[in-house]
Amino acid sequence: MKLNTFLLCLAAVFAFSLTSYAQDAEEEVQPDGWTRGASLGADLGQLLQFNPRIGAGENRVGVGTNFGMFAHLKDGLMSWNNDLSLNLAIQRLGGGIVALGSDITVPWQKSADELRLASQFGMKFNADSPWGYGAQATFLTQLTPTYADAAGRNLLKTIDNTNNGTPIAKFLNAGTFTLSPGITYKPNDHFDALISPASYKTIFVMDDDIAALDLYDFLDPDNDGSKSLQQFGATLAANYQNSYLTDDRLLFKSSLILFSNYLNNPQNVDIDWRNEIGFQVFKGLTLSLNTILQYDDDILVQITDYDQVGGVRVNPDGTKALGKRASITEQLLLKYAVVF
Repeated sequence: MKLNTFLLCLAAVFAFSLTSYAQDAEEEVQPDGWTRGASLGADLGQLLQFNPRIGAGENRVGVGTNFGMFAHLKDGLMSWNNDLSLNLAIQRLGGGIVALGSDITVPWQKSADELRLASQFGMKFNADSPWGYGAQATFLTQLTPTYADAAGRNLLKTIDNTNNGTPIAKFLNAGTFTLSPGITYKPNDHFDALISPASYKTIFVMDDDIAALDLYDFLDPDNDGSKSLQQFGATLAANYQNSYLTDDRLLFKSSLILFSNYLNNPQNVDIDWRNEIGFQVFKGLTLSLNTILQYDDDILVQITDYDQVGGVRVNPDGTKALGKRASITEQLLLKYAVVF
């Protein structure tokens, strides 16, 4: 995204910082040692109809999960936070076969598929300073294969041999890895930030057949055999987490990562912004609203509004457009969490 978007997100980071300073100075400080936990969220939707009236709709089955694990270590001036999240959801609309005379059943579609690992290390300069040094590493990919059909739908298996049956994505195809050493800022247990002027980022596609599909502009496997994009730039990362209301029933968590590639279009800033608002129904069980906003200047996305393609590439049948846009994900979950 453009530089003005970068500045807006930077303002949000400072807003987080001011909020964190507003916390009571007498609040309990996280003790040394490991803190571990896990959460499992369920996203369910179901509608069953037999012989519906004309215009009354069709069957719908949808199921999704949001699984997370964390292991955080605090030891004096040192902190080390490790987080894993998996968001996976599928759905099927209708039933029976796809068309009269066909033997292909209505397929399951992919609604969501993201596997994310993040690790952040920090060491304060001294006990009285919020500043220190550290590093952050993130890894992002999909877990299961995704296939496309002629209509551009994301399916669990191929039904019409589009792309000769080759999936358009699967584990490590594509994958993104970022390593960002830098200066850390952690005034309290609610807020932390990292500024890295020398970050390494790579986007890679391991499978030759997927690399040959021309879905990624940076790949040129036919000419030089390259199946990855190496980047060098700057990263700003910030995290905020707190709870409010009586008995801490309202939970809020936000994570923002900004990356600018010095080597190509540094004004177009990559964004990964994740938010979670949860209301604790009772201990361990939370109704959670999750949102993700992502933009990568080197990765094309499937454009939802076909009328606003703006000169990007379109499939021969005109049904699916690829281009550079922000990806937005929203999910409402009933989540159970445990700390151990």
